[in-house]
Amino acid sequence: MKHSCNIRLTTVLSACLVRSGLTNMWHIKKALFTLVMILYFVGLSPGQDNSITLNLCYEKALENYPLTKQMELLPASNVLKLQNLNKNYLPQLMLNGQVHYQSDVTKTPFQDLSLPGLDIPTVEKDWYKITLDANQLIYDGGLTNKQKKFGDCQFGN
Repeated sequence: MKHSCNIRLTTVLSACLVRSGLTNMWHIKKALFTLVMILYFVGLSPGQDNSITLNLCYEKALENYPLTKQMELLPASNVLKLQNLNKNYLPQLMLNGQVHYQSDVTKTPFQDLSLPGLDIPTVEKDWYKITLDANQLIYDGGLTNKQKKFGDCQFGN
């Protein structure tokens, strides 16, 4: 069918060129070459199928969707998320430390007096503080369990 359309198109063009006075073969070839080049660059070249089907759109969407390129990473990611959620049940220990240094400390006027039976200590310029904090989850209202179930549903496990 495409060949018949192309033959008809060239027949009609040849007739138009003869009517317009382009009887010289070189002029006709030049005009046809120009027309073919214009049609080729416009996208109407013969033998090229420019139709877009719904199946082609689905195939291209699946090829170019970023998550399809990373499908093998999704189960590993789900396993890591479940492991992190299981760690919510473990106790957490935190070691904190602080060091303070003051260039000048506050003194009271009574510190220089020597009163019998009364010893007023002086404040040190530097002091240190180390703490160990322990946290244990007792009840979270089922939040961790729901998050684990949501992760299972999300990845189809």
